Amino acid sequence: MTAARIINAVFWLYMWLSQALLPVDPTTEDFWAEQGRKLFRLNPHFDDPARLIGNAVIPLVLWFFIDWGLRRVARRKLAKTT
Repeated sequence: MTAARIINAVFWLYMWLSQALLPVDPTTEDFWAEQGRKLFRLNPHFDDPARLIGNAVIPLVLWFFIDWGLRRVARRKLAKTT
């Protein structure tokens, strides 16, 4: 497994377990500051497994497509060197 694929997996796992992908109330005073703070908070839905699994759909799909692309690039590089 390449380093890029590991970094991709860790990144999307972190995005799933943090609040980064959860919506922010648009009426908050400083929208972007609140969005930045959400990066460092854990997902509050650990006590609700169904919602936690539902929140995993988008990161899982994005991880899969990026990983698929990284595998294709690695295979192409391997084919060129041999």
